Amino acid sequence: MATNFCITAASVQGGRRYMEDRVHIECARKEDGSLDYIFAAVYDGHGGAQASEYTRENLLENIRTQKGFNSECDEEVLKAIKTGFLKTHDSMLKISETWPRTASGYSCTAGTTASCVFIRNCKIYVGHVGDSSVIMGYSDSETKEDCLKAKQLTVDHKPDNATELSRIQFAGGCVLPKSGISRVVWTRPIRGHRGPIRRSTPTEQIPFLAIARSLGDFWSYNDITEEFVVSPVPDVSVYNLTPADKCIFVVSDGVTNVMSSASIMKALHTSINNIEENEPSTSINPAHSVIKSVLESWSILRADNISIVCIMLEHANETSISANSIQEDLNTSIDLELTKNPTAMIKISKDTITSFSTEPVKLKYRGAIDKEATTLKYSGPGFVIVEREDEPVDEEERHFAKNRRNSIDDSQEVPHVSDAELEVTYEEGDEEEEEFDSPPLAAPFSSYDYPSSSN
Repeated sequence: MATNFCITAASVQGGRRYMEDRVHIECARKEDGSLDYIFAAVYDGHGGAQASEYTRENLLENIRTQKGFNSECDEEVLKAIKTGFLKTHDSMLKISETWPRTASGYSCTAGTTASCVFIRNCKIYVGHVGDSSVIMGYSDSETKEDCLKAKQLTVDHKPDNATELSRIQFAGGCVLPKSGISRVVWTRPIRGHRGPIRRSTPTEQIPFLAIARSLGDFWSYNDITEEFVVSPVPDVSVYNLTPADKCIFVVSDGVTNVMSSASIMKALHTSINNIEENEPSTSINPAHSVIKSVLESWSILRADNISIVCIMLEHANETSISANSIQEDLNTSIDLELTKNPTAMIKISKDTITSFSTEPVKLKYRGAIDKEATTLKYSGPGFVIVEREDEPVDEEERHFAKNRRNSIDDSQEVPHVSDAELEVTYEEGDEEEEEFDSPPLAAPFSSYDYPSSSN
């Protein structure tokens, strides 16, 4: 049984125009002060940060206020998580009319993945839509390897998955390829249409979204089937924690696009070994150590937003971390502490929450950056700004970037690599961003009249 939980977070904008990822971490205690649960989540927004920010602010509350959330029955807890996801989607719909239109004048296309975990009573409860991931690191007693094995606790909701494709078609949608990646099609009025939208209104089909489930993405509602083609219904699951389980990662696809689950564990293992050999009295920051490897893996390509939450599990018979304490306070807000001190480690024990300093990790980014990139004064748990380093690009590195698909699991989506994307002096945004991304601020608008997703 884990007795202590050491939490770190790391988040960078990469080369994208906006920071649309969001991270949320909380610890809840019972009235007697004992630990109730630890919550950690990553929300990878698209089409603007409106949906990911709304989900960060509301999903946890919508789950923990469900009747069955405090039940001893796993099925009741999982039902509460599922209902909380749908309630978040429905309540988001009601305020989405205040979100800005796209540059082309369409209703806001914002949506978000949502991958969250609750650690409670020696169990981990998982809720998940989209292609962010929850990964367990565990020790394998049958091998003599020190490096942890990886177990994927979530399955990406991709449009080309047979189950998802069938559901999409049943909901009245379809899937088409764009740049070699299957996307859910947005059937929309032709650009420039004015007036009411009727069944006779001329439409066009745009291969639009590379995930099959999300919260938001209200453009995907089908009037005939009365279903959201991009479904907000989450996968939910529960796992019993064992002494072999050593860590839990919750990551956005900015990680898994370029690193397999096994590579994440290898990066963690390498960092631990380096610290033990050179600075044994200090503590590593697992999240920042892994994000360093992720940035290196993006090489000279324009990196996606990248977010990582790592929870290290300390068991009763294991040596506890040794590091410099910053503060000790049972009422510490983990979200706020990791925003104020992005490289800190938060240790949660039975009676305390302690913030520790960790060994600095120098982050480098060599990839392209959107010419209109802006952080918009964003701050969040683990978020740091990484300066881009200009270094010559040789032909071997260029060839490696073009053939990146062959270097990771076939199941991972890798962005289409064009010659333009390989240029480190990147000048243009993605077609999707140029046409569809909502600007951060704009006047309110009137949206379509969508029904509730729970109907």
